[in-house]
Amino acid sequence: MKKQTIIQDRLCIHVYSFELMDSRMYMIREDDEIFVVDPCIDNELLRDAQGAKHVTVFLTHEHYDHISGVNWLKDHFSCSVYAGKVCAGRVESEKDNLSSRFPFLFLLDKEKYDYVRSHFSLPYTCRVETSFCGKGQLLWKGHLIELYEVGGHSPGSSLIVFDKKFLFGGDNILDNGKELWGTDGDMKQYRESVLPMLRKFNQQMIVLPGHGEKNLLGYFLEIMK
Repeated sequence: MKKQTIIQDRLCIHVYSFELMDSRMYMIREDDEIFVVDPCIDNELLRDAQGAKHVTVFLTHEHYDHISGVNWLKDHFSCSVYAGKVCAGRVESEKDNLSSRFPFLFLLDKEKYDYVRSHFSLPYTCRVETSFCGKGQLLWKGHLIELYEVGGHSPGSSLIVFDKKFLFGGDNILDNGKELWGTDGDMKQYRESVLPMLRKFNQQMIVLPGHGEKNLLGYFLEIMK
């Protein structure tokens, strides 16, 4: 996927893809500050962020394909990284962030498997500067950011609501309507806790998923029944 740009309600959201798995990284720029969700390494973001003085990073969960660019961003910018308390602990563990297992996702594709083994520095860990427990909120350049620890897809999964208009759902909401499950997901928690919370949100919010294309929350909930 080449970089996409979403323009909605005077907001410009750049979308980048971690090509091996189409994991999505999102970036919003306001003057000389950058807002990033789930960073991966992408030189096009460096060009788009040229001249930025600070990057505020949010993580939807702890899995390697959604945190792989944290240290890279810190090498290039002044950064503050935010995540739920559970996620903050798990990104520091190569076992919990699944980075030690990452190459084995491609065992059936020798070309990709060899590429990962030769091009990625694994296992991988990173650090979160600011964590929240349960719920949190803050203002970024006048925008309201609401944070919810929810679990489901992984123990450290969170939902990030931007100005009550955009929902960064991580891997709890995907463009095919199916939650993506790994070895550490909790289906019972997802059905009994995450889905009821999503149903209480404004169904007209635009979901920006961890993999795949955006759509309205109501659309996702309808096909997830």
